[in-house]
Amino acid sequence: MTMKKADLDKSMCDDCPWNFYSAGSQMAQNYGCLPSPQEMVRINDEEGYALSCHENKSCICKGLAAQLKKNGKRIGMLKPHSDWYEGK
Repeated sequence: MTMKKADLDKSMCDDCPWNFYSAGSQMAQNYGCLPSPQEMVRINDEEGYALSCHENKSCICKGLAAQLKKNGKRIGMLKPHSDWYEGK
């Protein structure tokens, strides 16, 4: 489940869990503010929800969408990142 730096979407958030090359992303995951990429895939596969971008709750996380598409997986229903964070 590793993306190469060249594969990253240039419009992806700096702190996106899929932006492995960002110090902000690593810090946010360490603080527990963002789920790990593996957790995002598990939520999609097992619960049927695709988490939104943490900066824009009206669209799916671009890193997650790219990974699911790359692996030919179905994208679940949109779930706001804030719902995940608040345990809803």
